[in-house]
Amino acid sequence: MRTGRDRLDALISDASAALSQAARSTTAKDALPLLSRAQEQLTRAIDEAMAAGREVIALQQFPETYRSLPYTFAGTRVLAAPPATPAPPDAIQFGPHALWPDWRWLSGDAVSLRAGETARRQFTWTLAEPVPYGALTVFLHVGQPDAPPVAQVDLPVQAPSLDGAAGTVTLAVDLLIPPTVPPGEWTLFAGAYTPGGPLTTPGGQPRVALGNVRVNPGPYPMPTQHWLARDLGAARLIGWDADSTLPGERVLYLHWKLEEPDRDYTVEIEDTAGGRWAPVTAQVGDATGHWTSVHSLPPSIASEPVRVQFVQGAPEPTPSPGDEQLFIPQIFLHIQC
Repeated sequence: MRTGRDRLDALISDASAALSQAARSTTAKDALPLLSRAQEQLTRAIDEAMAAGREVIALQQFPETYRSLPYTFAGTRVLAAPPATPAPPDAIQFGPHALWPDWRWLSGDAVSLRAGETARRQFTWTLAEPVPYGALTVFLHVGQPDAPPVAQVDLPVQAPSLDGAAGTVTLAVDLLIPPTVPPGEWTLFAGAYTPGGPLTTPGGQPRVALGNVRVNPGPYPMPTQHWLARDLGAARLIGWDADSTLPGERVLYLHWKLEEPDRDYTVEIEDTAGGRWAPVTAQVGDATGHWTSVHSLPPSIASEPVRVQFVQGAPEPTPSPGDEQLFIPQIFLHIQC
């Protein structure tokens, strides 16, 4: 026979399941019935608990849930937070706080990241002193040790309790790999900072390497204003875009479909005087797909004729006799392989 406590647990469990399903819904049409069911179950749980003489504590007040009930709240009560879980001995210190070495992938993995897609990673931090919301931000970087990141996410840390007490938090971080990240091996870094600046390790480092990751070409091409179909053997140029938003700077975006695995692809810009600029290399493993190369043109050639050379693994570009010529405003492209 089901007891009153069992029935309350069932109502709350059903409401929690509906809320979880609503959070995973991709459209409002799917989410609204689930939110309505959760509201109904929570309302019934509160009503039955009050009828049984139980004390009800509402952790979040949704007006629509309680509007039909003849109850009022006695006031705000701050629940005591559990004591902070001590960080393990091998945790990485950033100032007073510590990053646990228990990070793991919730979606994706270190060898199957794809340009243009998002991967989710879980981290645990121990906050050794009160941290009001917004006073501490943790981050993930993908890049090289001495260069700006090619992908990153910055996440303000929510305090473990309403009064900003110390504690341990587990975070799920969604990391977007932009479609412009060259395929290849990169390093994953983590760190933290405050409004006053970066927090550093005891060795003075503002971030630490968590390991290597492989970025693979993406499954879909980027949108472009100029679609092409130029077959260059191992790769196909399928579009281009140029951006001159910043004064004195022109950035060229070339959209590629890389069709052969286990090889390097190098793209560089050459001016009419033979100078070469902005080389970019994609190191493709066993997964092929789409990639957008980015080339910042120096002011001296930003409005002059330039040539885009596609180098198929050779140390020096080898022009072919059949050049494709395309007119782009202020840029004249010769596509060669």
